[in-house]
Amino acid sequence: MANHGNHDENYTSNAGVMHESSDANVRAIYIFGVWLALLGALCALATWGGLRAMEWKADRDDVARMKANPMVPEARMKMPNEVAAHEFPTPQLQINDAAEMKEEIAEETGKLTHYQWVDQSQGIVRIPIDKAMQLVLQRGLPARPAGKTAAAAATAKPPVQSAAKKPARPAPGKPASQQVR
Repeated sequence: MANHGNHDENYTSNAGVMHESSDANVRAIYIFGVWLALLGALCALATWGGLRAMEWKADRDDVARMKANPMVPEARMKMPNEVAAHEFPTPQLQINDAAEMKEEIAEETGKLTHYQWVDQSQGIVRIPIDKAMQLVLQRGLPARPAGKTAAAAATAKPPVQSAAKKPARPAPGKPASQQVR
């Protein structure tokens, strides 16, 4: 147990240690607190107003983008702007991809094997690919006029020969991968 009875009874003060003789200024602390609270409330209000303004602008931009996009479903276009701007569209998933692929192949095969109008007013017709190949064999591929070929040849630069060495030919009976270079 500590011995508390060994104190110097004549020791009552320390000249190097001092204490505050007056109390803190309560009025100044109170005014500082009020100003701090008002400034905090003002910052919160400004932040809330700024976020609301940005949200309003984003909603307006989203609605404009949806109207400009032809991929937006018609039902989504008829929604009120506030609802449509916040509703995320559901993904357009394939339900039966094998059947859709068969349908796509049948459609493409139909284009390749049947006659069809592309633009009837201009007389453009799609013909079957077999018929198109026969016509190419009969008529040949279109060629450039002789004048354009000669003019192109006159302006063309002669080919530049490379100064690089030609690779050595492999020795007979050995593959190129086994040649020593």
